[in-house]
Amino acid sequence: MLYVITGGAGFVGSNLAERLLSEGHSVRVIDDLSRPGGKVIENLEYLRQKFDSKVKSKEFEFEKKSVANFNDIKSSIKGADVIYHLAAQTAVTTSIKNPAKDFSTNAIGSFNVLEAARQAADNATLLYTSTNKVYGNLPNVAISEKQTRYEFSDARYKEGIAEDFPVDPESPYGCSKYAADAYFVDYQRTYGSKTIVFRCSCMYGEMQKSLEDQGWVSWFVNRILGGKKITVFGDGKQIRDILHIKDVVEAVMKATDKINSTNGHVFNIGGGKENSISLLELIKFVGKETGKKPVYEFADWRLADQKVYISDTGKAKKTFGWQPEISKAEGIRRQILWESSK
Repeated sequence: MLYVITGGAGFVGSNLAERLLSEGHSVRVIDDLSRPGGKVIENLEYLRQKFDSKVKSKEFEFEKKSVANFNDIKSSIKGADVIYHLAAQTAVTTSIKNPAKDFSTNAIGSFNVLEAARQAADNATLLYTSTNKVYGNLPNVAISEKQTRYEFSDARYKEGIAEDFPVDPESPYGCSKYAADAYFVDYQRTYGSKTIVFRCSCMYGEMQKSLEDQGWVSWFVNRILGGKKITVFGDGKQIRDILHIKDVVEAVMKATDKINSTNGHVFNIGGGKENSISLLELIKFVGKETGKKPVYEFADWRLADQKVYISDTGKAKKTFGWQPEISKAEGIRRQILWESSK
């Protein structure tokens, strides 16, 4: 089988490519390598070295292309059996600074992938990674403030936010991701495309090259290990349900394998309430695990920053038998080990 991964040199894409190649599949990575700092090139080189024999046999291919170019994408996905569309502009802050670029990559780029697949790989399974940001700031959900975190105080959300929660994106990023999200669902209804949408919460783990505005678990761990100051936007009590990359990859594989059940569906994919953690709680945990004293300061809240977001993953468990396996404590320890080894 031929698997095509857009954004395949990125964090999720490189981990997914590694899993697929290890299992003997053919993989074609499409990436424009535009992520700041050139970090994705390190992921690509790691994969090339590890799977050198597959590079030589052309079972592992890389094409430097942008999803914003329809003709390029069409030629690259021709004949694909599975397409994982992960290429994206990933930060809310960046989308606010440059909404046109955000829209071009996230909305137009996603449309290009869908339409190119319809024309050149019409039997392929397509999985798209959307975001919890499509739900906005959850303005009508009651929350309570504790010493180190915010919590949902509305009993309806004791397990988190489910897929039927009203969509209300509050940033260009949320809007562009939801536009693509909606197109993926509609292409199944209108054209019979085999599509799956994951609305992902905070993912972290090996091969994540974080920036201050994206990948906060990795960013905090890296800064604490290096004795560098962290800027905490807001009061640090914001809650997210963090999900280790190995669980993300497992979810992708299981959803693809059960396409007859997952076709045309949207799934909230996150760590769930058991893996919820606040910024302050993460800082304290990493400090304790590393024996280093974290240095941090507070700054103003950032636009569209949810005080609490936890995914209700019940639909994924019921539909394709997936639930997180790596606890937040184990996952953060793995992150510390990986960051320490660099």
